[in-house]
Amino acid sequence: MNNVYIKKEELNEWLRKYFNGDLISINDMISVMEDLDGEIDRLKEKIEEIEQDKEENYKQVSISSQVGINNSDFI
Repeated sequence: MNNVYIKKEELNEWLRKYFNGDLISINDMISVMEDLDGEIDRLKEKIEEIEQDKEENYKQVSISSQVGINNSDFI
């Protein structure tokens, strides 16, 4: 099987930092895409964990209660 190459200037800037030279093999591209797909899944899970942690452990607090004043203090 012959390798097929793509010119780097046709790719997004983020991809350029992963490779040296002017050409990138399709196999290398597929490998990077698979790695990025795995990273996306990992980050989605992390976001879900953070959102769940926020729901379970934090409550919204008004600014007035944070600084210890109420509207009645100004009447």
